[in-house]
Amino acid sequence: MSWRDSILEMPCVAEGDEFCITLGPGSDQMLTFSSLGKRYMLGFQTSDPIGEVQICERLDGAWKPIGQFEPVVLKNRGDEGPITFCVAFHGKKIILRQDKRIVLEAQVDQCTSMFVNVAGTSSAGVRLLGAKSIRVETNLKLPNAELTLIPMVHYSRSGSTVVGQLLPRDRIVKVTELYSPGSFIGPRIAGTVWERARDAWRFSPTKIEAFVSKMVSANRMWLLHEPRLFFEIKLNLFTSGVFNFDAHRYFGYLQRIGVEKLVFLHRRNLLRRLISARISLESGNWHNFKGTTVTRSNPVHIDTNCVRDPDFGSNPLPLRVLLDRSFAEIERFRHLLKANFQVLELWYEDHVEHDPNVGAGAITELYRVPYTAQPAPLVRQNPGTLTSLIANFDDVRRALIETPHEWMLADKSPT
Repeated sequence: MSWRDSILEMPCVAEGDEFCITLGPGSDQMLTFSSLGKRYMLGFQTSDPIGEVQICERLDGAWKPIGQFEPVVLKNRGDEGPITFCVAFHGKKIILRQDKRIVLEAQVDQCTSMFVNVAGTSSAGVRLLGAKSIRVETNLKLPNAELTLIPMVHYSRSGSTVVGQLLPRDRIVKVTELYSPGSFIGPRIAGTVWERARDAWRFSPTKIEAFVSKMVSANRMWLLHEPRLFFEIKLNLFTSGVFNFDAHRYFGYLQRIGVEKLVFLHRRNLLRRLISARISLESGNWHNFKGTTVTRSNPVHIDTNCVRDPDFGSNPLPLRVLLDRSFAEIERFRHLLKANFQVLELWYEDHVEHDPNVGAGAITELYRVPYTAQPAPLVRQNPGTLTSLIANFDDVRRALIETPHEWMLADKSPT
């Protein structure tokens, strides 16, 4: 018997909602209401032969009967027809009616506002009754007690892509950079106006909040099985003066939708990060997949008196000033994050550069997800020394000598 994973999607079941349920002719017809992760489910099933409808609930993998009733079965040209009845939800109580009479009242284990999806056999059906039926929306309401949101905030060229790819797909639903056009974040958003214009440089804070809800809902069918959603927030979209980013308002929103902890990935050697970004911009190549032929880019020229880094502003600055401001901006944002969340701080040099499994393993440990190390699908793009990557390395060295950033020239982190 065929099964439909989603007959009706809801933001959640609201207090007093009433649904009309139809179970088609034949035995073992079934319809289920379920929460994200399917930790809690409520099922309605016909017996064999049809003599009663059984109601049961499933909590943490075990089904438990909570009641049954003998329905009035419609006749269809002399044959047994479908069963139609109504169920109303009131907190932890359900009331079943058929032909305007109450046939069952039962207590359930969990609050029915957890339900966000209805599934069933091919001939099962459901519809929301009353005025709400014309206003029902499918975007999930947040926070959802069953959903774990895993944001990773990062600056570009910090290894975020390879770390995200290593997270176990069977345990975590993954999307990429939330506000970067071109990165896939869900089939229902692909090709829509939201997808085409989701660059955070053009988003108002209100649109950002609405977009997060749309992103979660776009991955609903996967979240019904694994209610953990990992997504990336690239910080250059917020720290640039082009975008009026209110960190306190945004962090407050993340907290309201249930985010208590997050991952912060960044890089100590800001000079190497700058060179990596420049090489990728000039070559058009942002990632090297293992097993593919890697063409080494030509060394880049850095005008030490006029350097622009989109991660930290739109105006060009002298290299020393740019690194000073970049470091100060990272520290400011780092303190803001730690004042609002439990932060897992990952460094490219410690958790990605030599083995990105270290970073992926740290994330899964934080969220209590089993992890097995695996070969990384990407390889480093610019493993050479700075002298081989910068055409005018002597100019860069003179600009940074006897400054707090001199250590970056040696390709090593400070002790």
